[in-house]
This record gives sequence, C-alpha cells and structure tokens, in this order.
Amino acid sequence: MTQAMTNDELIAEWKRLEDAFHDSLPDQGDPGDPAAGKALCQFLYDNSPHIRAALQSRADDVERPVIAEIAAERRRQIGAEGWTPEHDDEHDDGALAKAAACYAGDSRKFNAAAPPDWPWSQAWWKPSDRRRNLIKAGALIVAEIERIDRAALGATDA
Repeated sequence: MTQAMTNDELIAEWKRLEDAFHDSLPDQGDPGDPAAGKALCQFLYDNSPHIRAALQSRADDVERPVIAEIAAERRRQIGAEGWTPEHDDEHDDGALAKAAACYAGDSRKFNAAAPPDWPWSQAWWKPSDRRRNLIKAGALIVAEIERIDRAALGATDA
C-alpha cells in the first residue's frame, strides 16, 4: 500500500511525470488537443500509484450535483411534508414507486389532474417542470428503496 502524499508532493510528482511524458514523445502536436490531454492523464494515472490513489479517493468523495438535489428533495419531503421513514413504512403496497413513476412519466399530460396510476389523493399531485418532476421521482425512489431496506432489516432482526 502506498503512503499518502501531501498536496505539494503530489504536485511535484505530477510535474515530474508530465515532463517525462513530454520527453518521451518527440511530436506531441497541439498541447490543447483533447487527445493529448487524455493521453497525459492516462500516463499519469498508469505511472504513479500516488496520483492514482489520490484521484480515486477524491472521486469517491465528490457527490454529483443532481444526486445532491435528489437528497435535498428527500430531506424536504421528510421535513416540510412530514413524510417520515415511519410513515413511508406504511406504504408497503408499492405506492412510493408508483408515485415516482407518475412524476417520471410525461406529467405534462396531467398538470391539472393526477395520472390514473397516482396512488394518493389528487391534492398531493404537485407537478412542476420536467426536471423538477424527475428530482421528485428520484427522491420517491430513494424513499421506496430505504423502506425496502428497513423492512428487510426488520425481517432479519425478528
């Protein structure tokens, strides 16, 4: 296992390997060419376990913005709407997944009235724009997966 390097050490390692890369290729063409940049990145990745480990650990820590939006919507559903995990556990009939499917579908057809498959009261049908509806659908899918996981955990505890 490689020992972690400081940022300064990683930068020095990067520069050393970048120089070696450029020295190994007599004609590198345009340095701004995406193919040349990709080749350099692959060279750095392949030739430095320190850089590879740093890139992998940092990539694991980065949450994509859309995932953060879905997580925020899930928190909003719990905090603002009161749809707690305990409440979600009552919906063991697939209602959370059905609601997610309704939001993920072409909800433009159903702006005024809920889709026929909407599992709850018309009052809870709150479509937005297409992207926002997909965020809501994602959060409902998360709620359903969490409900399934809690049910499975409860079954193993019994």
